Amino acid sequence: MNSFDLTIFNFIHIPAGKWFLLDWLVIFFAIYVAYLLCAFLVVLLFNEKDRKKRAYAFAWVVLATIVSRGIIAQAIHFFYQRTRPFVALEIEPVFNHTATTAFPSGHMALLATLILPVWYLNKKWGWIYLCSVIAVGAARVYGAVHWPTDIIAGIILGVGVSYIVKHFLFKEESELVEELDKEGE
Repeated sequence: MNSFDLTIFNFIHIPAGKWFLLDWLVIFFAIYVAYLLCAFLVVLLFNEKDRKKRAYAFAWVVLATIVSRGIIAQAIHFFYQRTRPFVALEIEPVFNHTATTAFPSGHMALLATLILPVWYLNKKWGWIYLCSVIAVGAARVYGAVHWPTDIIAGIILGVGVSYIVKHFLFKEESELVEELDKEGE
């Protein structure tokens, strides 16, 4: 832990355990909103009228998620064991959580990976999704299961991988669209 992490953590975590309603809201965001955001993405994908755009977004989501959360975040967890705040500070977390490694946040690595595809499908909902992902990250700090830099690193990892997948693997959307056209013939 560094002074930046401790300062920001203490600021966010101060009201923990003092206000039932705030703790309940944090638990909702830290645990359940991630499921809602994933379900929301599925709804967005199914509501997309353009079959090619839907297939492109789906491929983007799957590949970016596997690389970000499934490979890179897991590799970092394996090689870099960072203690969670509730373990390091010997405090009670707001919600039950295992004392596994914290850096980077796996929730953020996954959810942040989805920000750009949601934005691609619907810019208005992209803003809502972005704000919701940030709220999930803040709730996980408040809950004492992540340091602020765990959250920041997870977001950078997720958005970074998503951007790379979009711009370098699928150099142009038309490449995937051409492939889909060939398969449809």
